[in-house]
Amino acid sequence: AFVANNGYATGAHTIDTDTTLTEAAVDSFVANNGYATGAHTVDTTLSEAAVDAFVANNNYSTGAHTVNTDTQLSEGEVVAFVVNNGYVTGAHTLDTTLSEAAVDAFVANNNYATGAHTVHGGTYSYGINALSCIAQGGVISGNLGGSCSGGGTNRTNGTTSFPCIVNGTTSLVTYLCPLELPSGSLIDEIIAYGRDSSDTGYMEAAVYRTVLNSFGTNYISPTYAGNFQNTGIVATPGVTTFPIYLSSDTAHTVDGNYKYNIIMGLHAPAGTVWGLGFKVTYTIP
Repeated sequence: AFVANNGYATGAHTIDTDTTLTEAAVDSFVANNGYATGAHTVDTTLSEAAVDAFVANNNYSTGAHTVNTDTQLSEGEVVAFVVNNGYVTGAHTLDTTLSEAAVDAFVANNNYATGAHTVHGGTYSYGINALSCIAQGGVISGNLGGSCSGGGTNRTNGTTSFPCIVNGTTSLVTYLCPLELPSGSLIDEIIAYGRDSSDTGYMEAAVYRTVLNSFGTNYISPTYAGNFQNTGIVATPGVTTFPIYLSSDTAHTVDGNYKYNIIMGLHAPAGTVWGLGFKVTYTIP
């Protein structure tokens, strides 16, 4: 009923599978849609009126034109541009001075601490090599009469010797050993190191200071003053030590207006006497 009602035919059907249009059918479709037959020529040339219309429509002007080649701005135009971009006129002064607050901000930003500072103090010690002491009375400084060897030393010339001690001679030789400590530090103790294998010789030492503009001695040891301490006349085989500033004495405060030195003497009429050096213990408050 639905099929018959919509104009469909009943019974057997034959389907036309020929989908090819004839030339006449094609011409009929073309003519029916407004296409023209025959040869075609496309004209791409615009008329003057059409060009003028395009120009006028895009705000171009007609007639003669004069190109302005003057690219120089007047002073007024320059000032106008400057003012328009936020620049100021008149004299300028560049202030490169930071305020205290600005400096504090930079310091704090870089992890520096504010307020009073205290230099880290403590008790320290350092050694003075007897070879660094300066011989007096025209005597050549350094190792007089020999040197040490071995200890892993291999010189370019194949030898194994190296400077190690200062030898005493048959005459008493005096050496000056600078004592270099910062002003305000405290001298707690000074110990001399030597070797004395002589029954008639010795190593001696004392510590003193001299005003910068004078040569007078001022011995600083409260106990020994200007009395030189020594290894003794009797032989003391092996390395021996003796104090020239006692740790039990009141510590001496170094004064920057003085030069500080240790005097060392070596005397070996027979046998051997060696000067090895000194150990200085001091405190920075």
